[in-house]
Amino acid sequence: MTLQSLVKHFLTEGDKMILSWFSPLRDQGGYAIAVNYGSLIARIVFQPIEETLRVFFSRILGGGAKEKESEEQKTSLRQSAETLRSLLQSRPRCPSFS
Repeated sequence: MTLQSLVKHFLTEGDKMILSWFSPLRDQGGYAIAVNYGSLIARIVFQPIEETLRVFFSRILGGGAKEKESEEQKTSLRQSAETLRSLLQSRPRCPSFS
């Protein structure tokens, strides 16, 4: 195993390892239920967004049967970069309760 594989394994499974060393079985079961349901909810919420963006970017950046012109490629890359930047910079706006 490489060092990167070990670090990745610890980051993904480390919480379970530490919990198994220091917690009783009852706490481990509660933690497992919370983690599994939490990840399920996140997958249900974000899966449609992920699929939509995958289709969008594959249409913009995908080269069809013919080779795109160099200028078209630059335009497509610019459009996808601007879209990605705006998605990453957007923040949910919550109403002020003050």
